[in-house]
Amino acid sequence: MFASRPGDFERTLFVAELANDLASRVSDAAGSNLSPAWQPAAARIDLELETRVILEHHSIDAERFRTGHIGRGRDFRDPSRYCVFTVDPETARDLRRRCTLSGAGRRVGVHIADVSHYVRPGSKVDAVARARATTTYLVQRAYPMLPRRLCEQLCSLNPREDKLAFSVVWRIDPNSCELKSTWFGKGRSHVGPAPRSAPVEAPHTVQSVADSVRAMHSLAVKLRRQRFTRDGALRIDQPRLTFRLAEAPTDGADAGASAPPIAFSVYELKDSNRMIEEFMLLANCSVAHKLRDSQPDLAFLRRHMPPSERALQALKKTSSALGVQLDLAKYFCIGSAKHPELWRHYALNVPLYTHFTSPIRRYADVVVHRQLLRRVWAATPASSWTRLRPASVCMHFNGCHSASHQPDAVPTMSTIEVVVSSCLSKDTTPCG
Repeated sequence: MFASRPGDFERTLFVAELANDLASRVSDAAGSNLSPAWQPAAARIDLELETRVILEHHSIDAERFRTGHIGRGRDFRDPSRYCVFTVDPETARDLRRRCTLSGAGRRVGVHIADVSHYVRPGSKVDAVARARATTTYLVQRAYPMLPRRLCEQLCSLNPREDKLAFSVVWRIDPNSCELKSTWFGKGRSHVGPAPRSAPVEAPHTVQSVADSVRAMHSLAVKLRRQRFTRDGALRIDQPRLTFRLAEAPTDGADAGASAPPIAFSVYELKDSNRMIEEFMLLANCSVAHKLRDSQPDLAFLRRHMPPSERALQALKKTSSALGVQLDLAKYFCIGSAKHPELWRHYALNVPLYTHFTSPIRRYADVVVHRQLLRRVWAATPASSWTRLRPASVCMHFNGCHSASHQPDAVPTMSTIEVVVSSCLSKDTTPCG
């Protein structure tokens, strides 16, 4: 066909390879008459087509990023417009969120690591993460939901690195804290160096960043006051122990072993923690309302049912003695609970709530990111959530979430025993 109708293949390039023994025979048979035919005229060279052949031959993925990932988002890296910062303890390994303040303190942004960009539906990583559902934290180590390269490097919002993030940006009245507008979308953000290397990155100064943090804190105080006094949120401040670990062994027979605990103290909740908590709660509530409005049957939310007085009284004695945590909050799909009263979060006293702000350590947040992406950009392919069995997946997430918290009591008591025994043998105090 090629010999009889060569014009049909004028715009076609064939990728082929001759075996060694055939190459010499073809060359000998063609003789000198073959060489000129292998040199196409300059006018007939199609560089784009040649490039596509090269990419195909070497299996190079040259497809464009989907528009929804970057092109239709916002760029928060301009330091003249945005003051971007993180508020995390020095021991944090995965930095999940950044904050921005702009518009003379009237625009506040929360930027969450864009895990769903890297963890694609149906991939092996996605299957393992869905099965684990959450990162499990013990005193001396954590068992991450995602590979460490993802949660500590690619997704983590580390200093001096441009990162993809899923953002919620509000325009807030600084006096009444009324939300004037809310924007959802993806974008890039950049935060300056870590405090240990240099305080801030130009053109910002230590004073300007401090002013931004104080402005956000002022808003957070007002939002928190409204939650408790006006909205009637339930305050549950349970004391929590924190442990100081020794240096992990790096050589000898114990190399690679977990570091032993050497001291403990009651965890101190600071104003910075409360500030971040307020805006994380606000982001979760804002996303929940967005999903409810757009996906009334499939919206993936989290509710906290009112406790049963009789059940609580029956369990009060045994649970307090055993240190068992009663978790009444559950994930659910709106389609499985038609009445709005069944959607409420009792402790927060809000009509709608979900988990959006911790996709590195909770798979539920990854599901929410995918649903929100589908809502923000209608051109995005339908979520794999619709192909799963939402009811059974919610049950699995609830079970994993509860299981990841139940081990806390026994390891904590065991760790206290280790610390106290070690300190008694050294005649030192275990608290520090």
